[in-house]
Amino acid sequence: MSYDFDVIKAAFNIRDEVIRVLGEPIDTCNKFDSHACPFVAEQSPGALKIYDDHYFCYSCGETGDVLDWFAWANNKSLTEIMKENHLDFTDEQLIERKEEIVKIKLEAKIQADSEYADALVKLNRAEKWIEYHGNLNDMTRSLWRKRGIPDVFQSIWTLGYNPSFVYKTNQGTFTTPSITIPIMSIDGECLNIQHRLQNAMNGDRYRPEGAGLKMHPFLCDTDLKGAQDVIVVEGAIKAMVTYITYDKPGTQVIGALSKSMMNKIVRQLKGRNILVIPDPDGKEEIMDACRKSNARMLKLPDKVDDYILEHDLDKEWLR
Repeated sequence: MSYDFDVIKAAFNIRDEVIRVLGEPIDTCNKFDSHACPFVAEQSPGALKIYDDHYFCYSCGETGDVLDWFAWANNKSLTEIMKENHLDFTDEQLIERKEEIVKIKLEAKIQADSEYADALVKLNRAEKWIEYHGNLNDMTRSLWRKRGIPDVFQSIWTLGYNPSFVYKTNQGTFTTPSITIPIMSIDGECLNIQHRLQNAMNGDRYRPEGAGLKMHPFLCDTDLKGAQDVIVVEGAIKAMVTYITYDKPGTQVIGALSKSMMNKIVRQLKGRNILVIPDPDGKEEIMDACRKSNARMLKLPDKVDDYILEHDLDKEWLR
C-alpha cells in the first residue's frame, strides 16, 4: 500500500509540532512563529521562523517542512521514520519527494531573501545606529570605556546606547538598556545592529535590531578590502579590543558573532595569513577549520578582551 506525502503532512500542524519540541514561541503573528534556532549551538533568539507549511532559520539557513522537522526532532532520517511507521512509498513518490524538498528550500530562500532585503532597506532608512550613537554621554560612554573601547573608537565605529531596548522571550516581553554595535559592510552599508543587553532575562546577552535581518561578522576596518593578514575572534567587542591593542595597519580583525560563523569564516579565508583566537570553550570546535585553512591558533586561558584588559597587555605582547 502506498501513501501520499501531502496527505501525511496535512495531518499535522507544523507550528504545533515545533512547540511540542521547543516550547512556546518567543513571538507569534499571523504569518509565522519565532523560536530560538535549535540547529546550531548558539541558538540565535527568534531566528527560526515557523510558517504554515515550512520553517526557515535566518541564522543558519536550515529549512524544511513538517516531515523534515520530524526527522530532525527524532535524530533519524525520513526513510527510517517511514519504515518504523510501516509507511511504504514507491520509487516515483520518493523522487517526487526529493524534487519537492528542493522546491521548498528554493522558495523558502527566495522568501527569506525578499524579507531580508525589505528589512535592510528599512534599517538603513531609519539610521537607528546614528540615533543610538547620539545617546552617548559621559555616563553611557563609560560603559564602553570599561570594555576597553576609548571615546575615539566609539566614534569611529559609531557605537551607541539604547536606554530602552524591547525584546521578547517565551516568557514575555521585556525592556532593558543596551549598548549598540552597528555591523557595517566593506561598502559602508549597515547590515544589522547588535544590542548587548545590560539587564537581560534568561541569560540573553545579544539581540539583533529587528526581525528579518541576518547575522554578519563585525569588521574592524571597513575601509580595508581583501586583507592578507586576518585575526578572527568570537564576538564584536573582543574584535574591537584586539584591533585596538594589536594596532597594525593592513591587518583586518573580524568578530564572528557565533561559533558556527567563526568556523565558516576561517574556512573561507583559506590562503591568507590567519590567526584565530577562540574563547576557552571553543578551542576544539574551531580546530578542524584551522587545520584545513592552515590557520594559527592563539590559545588563551580567558577570553581575549578580558585577558588583555586584566593584564594591561600592549601591542608588543599581542604581536
